[in-house]
Amino acid sequence: GADWVHADPSEGILDEPLLYERGWAKKLTMIFAMTPWSIEHVTARYTADYNATVHRRGVTEDVLQEILGEVNHRLHSEVPVRSWGYDKGRASRNRSLDEIALWAHFDIAG
Repeated sequence: GADWVHADPSEGILDEPLLYERGWAKKLTMIFAMTPWSIEHVTARYTADYNATVHRRGVTEDVLQEILGEVNHRLHSEVPVRSWGYDKGRASRNRSLDEIALWAHFDIAG
């Protein structure tokens, strides 16, 4: 998987993944890191007691990994690759997340 960095802009905090569990006493179940083309289960980085999160979530690790595999397959195969937007020479998979958020709601033919 990718190297992910925890960021919470509303709190002005960077790279403090145990903030919610230790600082706020949250009972975590699952945490995911996402890009427009993939999703990764990163709960282990956000908890000091991973087994407790597994118990709370009610889904086995095998089932979760199977679901994530299917989701990632669909994201990889179904996200449009065509060129669009203000710089039509670039394919959608080469866009930044900001660009995708800006242009995703337009249905541009061609």
